[in-house]
Amino acid sequence: FGIHIPFCWEVKANGTETALARMVQDITSQKIWEQTEFTSFHWGAALKLRELVPSHQVGWLTHDWSESAIKKVQSAGLSQICPPAQAVVDTPDLVAVAHQARLQVRVWRMTSPELISPLVEVGVYGATVDWTARARTTLDSIIR
Repeated sequence: FGIHIPFCWEVKANGTETALARMVQDITSQKIWEQTEFTSFHWGAALKLRELVPSHQVGWLTHDWSESAIKKVQSAGLSQICPPAQAVVDTPDLVAVAHQARLQVRVWRMTSPELISPLVEVGVYGATVDWTARARTTLDSIIR
């Protein structure tokens, strides 16, 4: 597990970034560490993570799915913008804007497997899900 699927760790509280990054590096193999990503809803935490692990993907979890949010993430040097899945389905053209800004789009609040296909079609990089087996089965059926 994790050999082809990146692990993404979310910082839930400001001030815990250094401890989390060190702990994750200590408990994972080198291969898993190289595929590790970090996110946070806290803007300051995302910026701190970018400083701590500059070679890793760092994203900002946000409710704001707009061109201004994309520009904010790009200007800060983050690598991902992470809006709610339904917002991306409702406004898929912004994925191309994010890609032009050299950002990956990774979504959260995946409420059902039915969201997977439209997200794949517009080029979403990944998603946070609580039902990994169902998501993997759905994704496999779309890709084949």
